[in-house]
Amino acid sequence: MALLGTTLTLLVGPTIAAPAPSLLIENLERVEVTTSDTARSGFQLVFAAGRSGSADLVDFPLLSLPLLGPFNRVVLVVNFGGLPKVLMDGVITHRELLPGTGPGTGTLTVTGEDVSVMMDLEERFVEHPAQDETVIANLLIASYATYGLIPTVIPPPVIDQPLPIERVPVQQGTDLAYLNQMARRFGFVFYVIAGPAPMTNTAYWGPPVREGAPQRALSVDLGAETNVEQISFRSDGLAPTQVAGTVQDRTTNQVTAVRSLGSQRPPLAALPDWLVNLPNVLIVAPDKGFRTLGDLITWAKANPGRLNFASAGVGSATHMNLEKFCARAGIKVTHVPFKGTSEVMPDLMSGRVDAYFVPLNAGVPYIRDKRVGVLRSFRRASPAETLRSRAAGRPAQAHRAHAAAVVEASDRA
Repeated sequence: MALLGTTLTLLVGPTIAAPAPSLLIENLERVEVTTSDTARSGFQLVFAAGRSGSADLVDFPLLSLPLLGPFNRVVLVVNFGGLPKVLMDGVITHRELLPGTGPGTGTLTVTGEDVSVMMDLEERFVEHPAQDETVIANLLIASYATYGLIPTVIPPPVIDQPLPIERVPVQQGTDLAYLNQMARRFGFVFYVIAGPAPMTNTAYWGPPVREGAPQRALSVDLGAETNVEQISFRSDGLAPTQVAGTVQDRTTNQVTAVRSLGSQRPPLAALPDWLVNLPNVLIVAPDKGFRTLGDLITWAKANPGRLNFASAGVGSATHMNLEKFCARAGIKVTHVPFKGTSEVMPDLMSGRVDAYFVPLNAGVPYIRDKRVGVLRSFRRASPAETLRSRAAGRPAQAHRAHAAAVVEASDRA
């Protein structure tokens, strides 16, 4: 029956951990393991540390054990129904003794982190000539083979092979800091996972793992179907979601525009922030003669259904902005859906369609080169703006205009 139950194995030692002595096993009260794919994972062991007789007058028995010293290795293996699973492979970083007020009530708390902490102890200045990020990551991880690190390095989409006559990658800091620095350059992550076997660890350097087998839905307050006690969701409106700018090629000396249209990570929300909260600019065909927003609305009211309004597809953010705009302006237009902004722009510049709510970062190059006319920009009103509108007795607006900011941005681009 023991083989079908759940058992915990504790291994402790210097670089190579061995089964813990009976003194540690008998006094172990609690084990806690925390895992993360964005920071170091950790563990905490709580031992009973009371005195048991005259032989313990000099010191607490557990404190006299060298196994619980700093930077000793700790491996936790749990056995579910005969199948072992490595929960943690780390090193001890902190110890805390809490003497009790009565016999046998004291505790010794041992805290540690995964073996990647050993990569963060020494700052170094190292050159890596003719080595790209993938090669450097493999070399740095391989240097910690003592701790059983198995490198799993995913090459980035684009590798810029450094030529020694042009540049030499230089590491200034710890190995862990440099691995994280290189990972952030591509939107990657670096972390260490215990296992697959005891005394081995998987060192992952690559894109965040977001895909996998579908799991059962998380359910709260659904009676017998509830499988989660508490859950919360948070959105950081200040976090960057897109990149727009220019870079200069060091070999040709030419300036090239760089724009990201959205995150490459699989979205966890049905309507991610970068899609629904992206500012949209109302642009028009250059030969239509619309100079202001009033010109367009006046013409559309006088010619119902004759204004051809493009969108990036049915149900897209540009389509939603179009419908809201028509409802508020009281006009009727002909909706012409496309398969993205790249297909809209040629038809708009040639006059085959009349107007389009283009995402700001995609529209700035066309506005700057005066290949299209710009009338207005819309974005979702902030909660503070809504409250100010209500306090002033004005109806709250779902969107507000900031055309000056758009024109100023296009002039600076």
